[in-house]
Amino acid sequence: GRKQRLKGADAFLGWLEGDGRTLADCTQAVVERWAATGPPGWSRVRPFIAWAHQQGLVGSLEFPTRPAGVSPSLIGTEERWAIARRLLHEADLDPVIRVAGLLVVLYAQPLARIARLRTDQIHTNDGHTELLIGASPIRIPSPLDEHIGELMQRHVARTVSEMTGDEPWLFPGAMAGRPIHANTLATRLVDAGVPSTAHRQAALAHLAASMPAAIVADLLGVSIRTAIRWAALTGRSWADYTAHR
Repeated sequence: GRKQRLKGADAFLGWLEGDGRTLADCTQAVVERWAATGPPGWSRVRPFIAWAHQQGLVGSLEFPTRPAGVSPSLIGTEERWAIARRLLHEADLDPVIRVAGLLVVLYAQPLARIARLRTDQIHTNDGHTELLIGASPIRIPSPLDEHIGELMQRHVARTVSEMTGDEPWLFPGAMAGRPIHANTLATRLVDAGVPSTAHRQAALAHLAASMPAAIVADLLGVSIRTAIRWAALTGRSWADYTAHR
């Protein structure tokens, strides 16, 4: 019925937001990924997609079907931590891949946001490196703080004429004054064995199971709706919010 279709549209829009996207970013690949990994009732979004196309909000999209028995799956804990250890410790790894990959694998950040991180979002406080993504800063542990410092040193080496404005990008693009494109970053991470979407979902599941949804939203910059959805998926409640806070 209409109520179920509205719920489907709300779930899809929340999923897009959690992935750092808007409806304008909805491509065929995005719809297919939703069909492959979306929650139960994922197909209820089909009428909304058709309506959005009629309104000129998205292009012509073919809504796929999911074979019977297929359900969302997450990367296992052992695989996730193996990737994290490799990104943290492997020698001669490009610091762009290292830092971007760890922000996905450990902090569930979408590439659209990672690509536009500014150097002024990184601070040193009482000898510790902090990264501001959401409302409150995240204290970055070693050796990730050293890898971020290596990226920061690249900016020190750049000449003033190469920097545009007062907020240079942590991941500069090929064009002066522009950040790296999220699609470029995605391709490089896949080539390095880090599929960003799957690892981000695994990180969100782990974090939602480890702390209350409000703290997840506060630190990671996701909406409270997205945080609550993942908390429900992992069986987490708000009961111990105050203690964690």
